[in-house]
Amino acid sequence: MAGGRGVVASVGGVSVHGVFEEVAAASPGRVAVRDGERVVSYGELDAWASGVAGVLAARGVGRGDVVGVCLPRSVELVAVLLGVWKAGAAYVPLDPVYPAARTVAVVGDAGLSVVVSRAGVMPAGVDAECPVVLLDEVDVSSSVAVPGVPVGVSDLAYVLYTSGSTGVPKGVEIAQGSVLNLLAWARETFGAGELSAVAAVTSVCFDLSVFELFAPLTSGGSVVLVGNALELSSVSVPVSLVNAVPSAVAELVAGGGFPAGVGTVCMAGEPFAAELVGRLRSLGVGRVLNLYGPSETTTYSTGAELGEGTQDPVPIGRPIHNTHVLVVDSGLRPVPFGVLGELCIGGAGVARGYRGRPSLTAERFLPDPFGDEPGARLYRTGDLVRQHATHLEFVGRVDHQVKVRGFRIELGEIETVLGAHPAVSEAVVQVRAEGEAGRRLVGHVVPAGGSGDGHLARELRDFLAQRLPSYMVPAGFVFLDRLPRTPNGKIDRGRLPSAERLTVGSGDRVPPRDDTERRVTRIVAGLLDLPADEIGVHDNFFDIGGNSLLASRLAALLGKEFAIEASLRAVFEARTVEQLARYARTATAPPAVIPRAARTPFRPSASPR
Repeated sequence: MAGGRGVVASVGGVSVHGVFEEVAAASPGRVAVRDGERVVSYGELDAWASGVAGVLAARGVGRGDVVGVCLPRSVELVAVLLGVWKAGAAYVPLDPVYPAARTVAVVGDAGLSVVVSRAGVMPAGVDAECPVVLLDEVDVSSSVAVPGVPVGVSDLAYVLYTSGSTGVPKGVEIAQGSVLNLLAWARETFGAGELSAVAAVTSVCFDLSVFELFAPLTSGGSVVLVGNALELSSVSVPVSLVNAVPSAVAELVAGGGFPAGVGTVCMAGEPFAAELVGRLRSLGVGRVLNLYGPSETTTYSTGAELGEGTQDPVPIGRPIHNTHVLVVDSGLRPVPFGVLGELCIGGAGVARGYRGRPSLTAERFLPDPFGDEPGARLYRTGDLVRQHATHLEFVGRVDHQVKVRGFRIELGEIETVLGAHPAVSEAVVQVRAEGEAGRRLVGHVVPAGGSGDGHLARELRDFLAQRLPSYMVPAGFVFLDRLPRTPNGKIDRGRLPSAERLTVGSGDRVPPRDDTERRVTRIVAGLLDLPADEIGVHDNFFDIGGNSLLASRLAALLGKEFAIEASLRAVFEARTVEQLARYARTATAPPAVIPRAARTPFRPSASPR
């Protein structure tokens, strides 16, 4: 076949939580999760999850139901996810930081039986869509455990909502058997040593979290909960494996914050340069992998182990266990090696489809002529690749879906929401990669009532922030009299102006008032590729184009400029030029640096697979 096939391998178990229960029964005292100073054993986590299942069962939740989970990153979150499975149901993750309107829309679309949350966490309006269980108000420890709800490999495990081109997010349905296949591949590929202390840095709303949480928990390893990838620099316990987007890894490496002793680094979600592989190896990392796969094929579908001689473009490798790929032209005909084509993926990881979207499911999931099971399907990824004799090479997209800092985004969804604002006549959103700011979203807008200004930019940002996750809100806007068009009337995206005319929404600008504020303004302006005279001391760094990666860089630059210990947390708390300048005046000098050679590398202890 014109593509490739992974190893055909057996997959044990009928459910993920069943495999976890076997590990917990064999090693109840082994550490399962570390969350800061809190350490929870397998036995404790299993009992906790059983209690959650009992609470859900008492409210009528059973096999085939779908349960929303809206909780901060914590051990409790892990226990609830396992508890949902033990009750026979599937989980739908709901991020507490997402806008309430989006969460309510997902709850309504998913048809949830119940949402599990805590007081003060659940967004307003959700309780009008379905019942809510607040963990503050129930005694999980005294609930009657569910006596083993029978589930099979075809039962639903979770539904992840991804960006949708029509303006409405779509739910990807993943079965237990697909997750089991991913985890069996992970245990075979990495083994117990590498999975003994895995950093969990990804929100459960994204599929990398499935690998980070359940690969270690089904192999006897430990999950080390971290707020996000950029906080790895402050982790105080040993970590054996890091799984993150390349842009975050590169930022940690560049800033000297990559944790010592990490033996394996898996990167996924976006392309990266081969130079990063060499830098990781120079820090003592033994294995570096580039993993690829959309949510529709259960996290990872192909992978490449990258040696010291890796060159650009970095390959996305070959199919994982029980997975096959096909590279086709626009007529869905297989193409020869070296010819550009769309990547289609088949095998054990292919999703059921999109929840409640039969037409979209039929469009993206096609009959699989190479499938091993009756009714097998191929997923059309929309990714352009070249097939070589030893690997696949990622080239780009066939549509307007993009990746920014690892987040999968349909530009059409942002454009639809932006176009709903009464002050917008037309709108197009693009990704720009210019200057220090790197890849960022830029909105090109034709105002309905004449010219645009900083006040309109602020209004549009606020409008979008109430309806979309923060990573989907453009860094700024370019206001135009009209959008450029081709001779046949279509929008000519190639002729859209650069981001040099970007309006970030400063509104009423207050200029710097002393030397410290001027120095901070100069640093912020350089990072965001903005003229310093457009930034006011009351402007929020994150409202004028900043993000978590740039915040990490800002902390490093402030530390260097003012000879202080500037943390990432400080940037998140002191978000304006005025507050950052105040912090710079009062912060202390950095402590003496411990030479890297003096740090003790991580050496995993032996543990059973």
